[in-house]
Formats: sequence, structure tokens, C-alpha cells
Amino acid sequence: MGLFGPTALERELTTEIQGLRADIAGLKIEREAASKERDLSKTVVELREEIATLKADRSRIEEEYAREEREVRHEVGLLRKQVETERELATQEAVLKVREENLDADRNRFETQMKFTTERFEKETTYLREIMGQIMKRLPTIEVDVSRRVHDGPALPNGHAEVE
Repeated sequence: MGLFGPTALERELTTEIQGLRADIAGLKIEREAASKERDLSKTVVELREEIATLKADRSRIEEEYAREEREVRHEVGLLRKQVETERELATQEAVLKVREENLDADRNRFETQMKFTTERFEKETTYLREIMGQIMKRLPTIEVDVSRRVHDGPALPNGHAEVE
């Protein structure tokens, strides 16, 4: 400092120092902004990676769910088919059982009816034999001597010769 105030050099240096301080403050702000931008860029990259990972996980989970749903539908279809087959088999078995029971009942009815018919026929035959025996005992015995003679005359309208 000079006697009468600051010298021109001092003023120039002071002005330059103030300008440098302003530049330094500006550079600090820019450095902080660049640092924030790097941090934000790093955060954006991390978030994008996380989004990609989450999308891949979501896709995998959706595929697993779809596969499980297909398997369940397939199993339901198989069970439905099995139940339908078992129902058809049970129906066929019931029908066969009823037919067998009906055949047994028909066979028993037939055997009973045949036994009754046979007994009745035997009784009727015995009765008719007894009646025929009694009739034969009561009829007189006749011996007939039949001799025929064919006549040599004109033929009858039926083409036969007349018998005397």
C-alpha cells in the first residue's frame, strides 16, 4: 500500500484475486454439479440395471406361473378323463351285473317252468296211458280179413281203377 492508498498494482491484483475467487466459486459449483451428475448417472445406470434385473425376474416368474398353470390344467384334464372312464366302467359293470342277475332269474324261471312242464307232461302221459289202457281193455277184439279185387273196367275220373 502506498501512502495515498492502494497502488495500481495492488488494485489490479485485488481485482484479479476477486475474479479468481469468483472463478474458483464457479468451478466449485461446476465441480459439485459434475459430481452430482456423475452420481446421478451412476444412479441411473444402477436403476436401469435394477429395472433389467426386475424385468428378467418378472419374465421368469410369469413363465413359471404359466408352466404351473399348464401343468395344473393338464392334471385336471387327466383327472376329468379318469373320472369319466371310471364312471363309464362303473355304468358298464352295473349294466353287466343287472344282466347277469336277469339271466340268472330267467334261467331259474326257465328251469322251474321246464320242471313244471315236464312233470305236467309226465302226468298227462301217464293219465293218457291209463285211459288208453282202460279203453283197450273195454274194446272187443276184432279180426278182419280184407281182400280187394281190381276190376278191369273203365278208369274213374281220378285216374284209378274201380275197386270191388
